[in-house]
Amino acid sequence: TKVRASIVGIAPMPPSCALWLAVCVALACAPVDITASLARHSARKGRAHTMAPRSQPCNETTVPPSASALGLASRLAAAVSAGASTFQVASARYVFGNTSLRLVGAKNLVVDVAPDTEFIFSLGSGVQFVDCDNVTVNGNGLALDAATANYAQGTVVPPVATQSSFFAAFDPSFLTPDSGCDPFVNPGAPAGAHVVLWDPKTRTMIPTWTSTPMASSSVVGNTIWKINLVHPNSNPPLAGTLVTIFPRRGFTWSMINCSRMSTYNVMLFAGGNEGFTECCGEGGNVYQGVRVTRRPGSNGLLSINADGFNVDSVGQGPTIIDSEVGFNGDDAISVHNRIQVVCNVTGTNGLVIMDLGQGKYEWDKYGSALHGLGSGDLLKFFTFDTLSAMGESVVANSHNVSGSEDAMTVCRAAYTVMQSKTTKPVVEPFVSPSLFAVQFSASLPHGVLDSGDLVVVNFGRRSSTGAVVRGNHFHDGAQRSAILGASDLVLDGNVFERALSGGLHVESEEWALEGSIAISNVTITNNVVVGAKKIQIGIDIINGTTNVTCHNNTWAVGDQRTTLQHC
Repeated sequence: TKVRASIVGIAPMPPSCALWLAVCVALACAPVDITASLARHSARKGRAHTMAPRSQPCNETTVPPSASALGLASRLAAAVSAGASTFQVASARYVFGNTSLRLVGAKNLVVDVAPDTEFIFSLGSGVQFVDCDNVTVNGNGLALDAATANYAQGTVVPPVATQSSFFAAFDPSFLTPDSGCDPFVNPGAPAGAHVVLWDPKTRTMIPTWTSTPMASSSVVGNTIWKINLVHPNSNPPLAGTLVTIFPRRGFTWSMINCSRMSTYNVMLFAGGNEGFTECCGEGGNVYQGVRVTRRPGSNGLLSINADGFNVDSVGQGPTIIDSEVGFNGDDAISVHNRIQVVCNVTGTNGLVIMDLGQGKYEWDKYGSALHGLGSGDLLKFFTFDTLSAMGESVVANSHNVSGSEDAMTVCRAAYTVMQSKTTKPVVEPFVSPSLFAVQFSASLPHGVLDSGDLVVVNFGRRSSTGAVVRGNHFHDGAQRSAILGASDLVLDGNVFERALSGGLHVESEEWALEGSIAISNVTITNNVVVGAKKIQIGIDIINGTTNVTCHNNTWAVGDQRTTLQHC
């Protein structure tokens, strides 16, 4: 069956523009009635556009799509509509600006990109694949970069810094770190703007400083700002120290509900959020020879603003080989699924379950793992406090009740209980909630029905199992080297260098509702972890994890090297 294609808008220009430009490719199995869609949105919002508007950052210049980008989108849509199995991208600099390039429903397609090709995006925009299967991108060095820097960058200046604040002069060619406007308007939250310090001589992150959220900022003259921190740091920055402050928004190279995707030789030099991300499909994707790093010769310090790789709630985890992640704003790699929360018991075989969800935008219909929940699926139940097993049940049917105010009220109460049980800031799940009424084929376990404790859920079919991470170089990230929150995972022959917040972790993060509960069958071999300061020797393994094999892993700081044949 040939796939019919249509073009829809996904990332509108700011409100100052008279016309909302759409430049994305939707390769859908059924044609889209754009006129009717625009009419519906116009009726709701009072103007003709295809997405809710996105606030404009303080000093980011609006960048419209170039003619070459529009032409590429049109030709790609036509090729898929015609049932083509291959598509050629000619060498050029394609400026997408404040819009994104989306492929929807593409199947059995090979995209060959000519060398010396660039895609240029603004903060929060990028490339996204939705409902795709067996698509290969031969990047041949395809580079994704930013039209305007995705973060603020400057130099610490007098007066003398304290543990809770400092002053810095910020480069006007980067974003301005104004906590009074987008994208820095949400300081202090778990996903708010973070502050990292850099050595001006080595241009690497200062190891005595940990990435910390900005609490607020205020301008004190020309380009000089006072930066207030959420968490005091015992090593205040000295004058001359370089600083970056980076928010999180959008996506860079994203896959939603996809399977058997292959990405080769693609470079991410900038991105407003995570780099290579995938969520909520059958998975089994491959990344080889890809790079997340800053552009050679650039005066910018960061590459992307968050994780290098983030794998969330796919059926089979990816294969990641011979690749690089460096100078990124969060973890180098995180493989996990989502932990769901039981909000309400509706009967002996019925529950309302909250799923965290992944996106704020209208196209993210697969923004949570439970969108794929169906008859015959198995859900396992655990206590939130100790992650102790409470039993399991088989699903009869499930439907989305996210629009129910009653369900939302109950789930907000569950969130409040969850926050009371941890000192860490539980991620706020109600920006884009996914609530599901689930009926089971038999009575639920007594512990689930009668528990006075908070109950969490693991959806095994979407647990990102079976990932292989081999022969990669991860370095100079602002958080941890690797978060391994999935079973049947292999981590072999990788080099991890100078992560600010430590080494290798086999764990779930229940406070963030991330990770596979009861992780098992993890193999960690032949890796090297290099620290810029004293590091923990050994692998951090959460209680309850079973069958973890560790062999020939080495930790090094300076001239000291320790190789362990166990975990």
